[in-house]
Amino acid sequence: MSASNFQFSAVFEKQRNPIPAVGGLLEALADTTLFYAEQGLRHPLGIYNQSLTKIGKRAVELLTKLARTIEDELAVLGAGQSHLDALLEANDHFLDALIEHVDDCKAVLKGVLGPEESYKAISAFGKAIEPYRDHIGAIVNLIKHQQAVFSPVQFSWPGNICIGYFVATVNDGLTVGPSRRIHRDGNSGFSFNRDIPFHLCGTFFVGEKLRNQLVSSRPILRSLTSENAIGGERALEAPWTRALLMSSQLPRVFFPDEVRLSPPLISVDNDRVRVTYAPSPFKRAKPPPSGAKVSVSFSGDGVTRSFKMPYFGSQKAQ
Repeated sequence: MSASNFQFSAVFEKQRNPIPAVGGLLEALADTTLFYAEQGLRHPLGIYNQSLTKIGKRAVELLTKLARTIEDELAVLGAGQSHLDALLEANDHFLDALIEHVDDCKAVLKGVLGPEESYKAISAFGKAIEPYRDHIGAIVNLIKHQQAVFSPVQFSWPGNICIGYFVATVNDGLTVGPSRRIHRDGNSGFSFNRDIPFHLCGTFFVGEKLRNQLVSSRPILRSLTSENAIGGERALEAPWTRALLMSSQLPRVFFPDEVRLSPPLISVDNDRVRVTYAPSPFKRAKPPPSGAKVSVSFSGDGVTRSFKMPYFGSQKAQ
């Protein structure tokens, strides 16, 4: 499955919260025109702020655990399975927040448009975000309903390491390996260096489509603007903004197959935060160097004896 067929690009002033533009629109809405109270919902801006904050917190937790795991590995201490388990659990929580965000955006539509008018809007919004939602939804569905698990994979070479994961599930007969529904050729994984910025870009994409749907359903909303939905002097300490700043510091070293994909780019300079996900021949990431060691581990279930390891061709570990 490829999740590279959507694009997003935006530039934000650093002193303001770099949040999706829909946040500003929601802040500018007059409370008397909304339908959230009679449906037992939070204010639409409250729904969106809370949802974005959850993603930010989960991303910061994941990035923090990733940094600690890398630090331990490079110190030749060995991260150990407990650290890897904690890292993968944080990734699970992060992906849960991302898919829940889609439902939160639908609740925003209900709160702004009302139960009747929002019916068609939610359907159109769902269609608009399919390029991203189908990707994240497929992963979460396999984990929650088809006994798939996250398994770690890493490339290491002197002084460096690139850690990621793959969605392990049953493919051929009783062989467990990278899901062919998620991973190209059932022989690859996702590096955190690319995956975390990719999902943050995906959240901006979803926010852009939410704003577009609100304006399409209520053209009068097009004139509403707000400089900053959550803002304030402590903006840079907000979890969402902190997640962007931390992800901007990730090395642009991706797994070998990922360097051919559109590169998610989150960059921070003295004045601006730039968020881009689009094909670019000038912002390509680098793969691990030739000869890098590949390490993979699986969680045993007491029964399975045949495993397919990513990046090992057709080899099976027995």
